[in-house]
Amino acid sequence: MTPEPLTTLRFIGVHSCVPPPGGETACCLINDTVLVDAGWNAALQMRRFGCDPLALTHVFITHCHHDHYMGLAPLIYYRAMVTRGARSPGPLVVAGPHIEIGRAVRGALDYLQTDRYPDVASPLEVVPLRPGEPYETDRLRVRTVQAVHPTLAVCYRLEDKQSGASVAISGDTAYYEPLGRFAAGADVLVHEASAGAVSRDPLLAWGHAGARDAARIAQAAGVCRLYLVHYDEAEREGTLAAAREVFAETYAPCEGEVVHLPVG
Repeated sequence: MTPEPLTTLRFIGVHSCVPPPGGETACCLINDTVLVDAGWNAALQMRRFGCDPLALTHVFITHCHHDHYMGLAPLIYYRAMVTRGARSPGPLVVAGPHIEIGRAVRGALDYLQTDRYPDVASPLEVVPLRPGEPYETDRLRVRTVQAVHPTLAVCYRLEDKQSGASVAISGDTAYYEPLGRFAAGADVLVHEASAGAVSRDPLLAWGHAGARDAARIAQAAGVCRLYLVHYDEAEREGTLAAAREVFAETYAPCEGEVVHLPVG
């Protein structure tokens, strides 16, 4: 009997913009082939958890603040160095907000000095996405909606065509009621909680949420589970407890943790 297909969600990083030693800021893998955000050391973190950066087909960047894209250059470099003299993998698709993703990728290539050392660049395809614009891979349907953040930022919803599972990922955003509708019925919502246990005024300039804000979105969306990321590790217990007062099925994942979807 053929087993039912499953979707895997792997937390490569869960921490705030400055992670602790050995840690990583918020980024995750879908089916070990699609990376959402590329933190400080995304390629090394993938290897730490037994994942192959050469297996990546797509990277989706939520927004181009440094802690969400600066791992692109090391990832590109790793793929180029490992495949020297061998058949290289297909082009890595890097998708993100249409205004800034091209500049972020060019910055990564400039950092690697690919004009001087062309062999350190692995094949890339850049896909600018406007908020609300859909995208498809061989296995995933990807939807987008604009977040509330000082720079153009998008939230992603990734739906697996094989398993039917869906994951909504907030990236960085203040509390934003339409995100509840965007994530409606998803198996999992991965939401930032930069403000920790408290709620954050959505009109403040820096555009971040707290645990209770994330829980309100999860409750409105009717998701099966909420996973909190992107907060200070020292506030982990209080952050989780505050969210659970609003939405009981809230979790604080550890780095390397794998969730199999769909969930009941």
